[in-house]
Amino acid sequence: MTAGERTSRGLILMYHRVAEVSSDPWGLCVTPRHFAEHLAVLRVRTSPLKALDFAVQWDAGATTATSVAVTFDDGYADNLYDAKPLLEQYEVPATCFVSTGYLGQRSYWWDELEQRLLHPGRLPHALRLETASYRGQWDLNGAAWYGEEELRRLRGWKAWEEAPTLRHQIYANLHAVCRPMAEPERRSILDQLLAAVSEAAKIPSTWRPLTKDETVTLGAGGLVEIGAHTVTHPLLSACPSDVAQREIAGSRRALEQILGRPVTSFAFPYGGPADYTPDTMRIVREAGFSCAYSTTPGVVGPGAERFRLPRVHVEDWTGEEFAERLAWWLND
Repeated sequence: MTAGERTSRGLILMYHRVAEVSSDPWGLCVTPRHFAEHLAVLRVRTSPLKALDFAVQWDAGATTATSVAVTFDDGYADNLYDAKPLLEQYEVPATCFVSTGYLGQRSYWWDELEQRLLHPGRLPHALRLETASYRGQWDLNGAAWYGEEELRRLRGWKAWEEAPTLRHQIYANLHAVCRPMAEPERRSILDQLLAAVSEAAKIPSTWRPLTKDETVTLGAGGLVEIGAHTVTHPLLSACPSDVAQREIAGSRRALEQILGRPVTSFAFPYGGPADYTPDTMRIVREAGFSCAYSTTPGVVGPGAERFRLPRVHVEDWTGEEFAERLAWWLND
């Protein structure tokens, strides 16, 4: 069936974490209470599917306006400990896209960056960071110390808003700098920043990625599908073709070794239109994946493409707010 012949519709929801946090600059967290409210709405008003089942049925023209897939990106441990019990309670299937290189690690790079800059701790008055391709220097003066009062007062700040302090400016700058970097250079930035911080709390254990064993447990029972999300979560549009190949195919191989079964769903890291290329999509197809998911917002309609299906980002809305948005999406 060609794209022009498809009449099926549907919606793919994108979550990242189910957790209570002290700050959330990228809007990645939904509280367990609100997530339960979302699932109650989905159970009554929609026909939930795993991502792969959604793609197969949509491609065959068999999905309807009430066909909805729940997806999670990255592979946080709370997907197992906080999300899965609620998915089981409401009998809603889901797909978790996992970056295999982070399995068993202490944190994702963006969380580590946030912890060093936007949580209590002291930096030197003159902060300097340098790699082969980057050099940053700031005079922090009064911003050298960041305390609990600042954390409470500014916890609602989002990264797409104007930075309220120099610390937030540095965070936004370094996030943009680190995003296209290869993992070794990005690691150098974070290690230098870690060495510069004193009086800082450790990264909370609740921020950590899954381990390999936890990934197996998450996928056990058939309710949760495990999909691939590359190895190191790179900006694929900035990767040479051979690096993209290793990242994409390598994540599939690693997950299949861990799970002992095929992995055929893939989600692009970051996932916006500028974050992957036609060559990236070719590599995904040739790596043996059956479908791929972007972060381009929108319903899945006749004009969608199986290897860059759109998703909508779900925020920490109440059940009532979620129900209103769901009605708007499904009737769009």
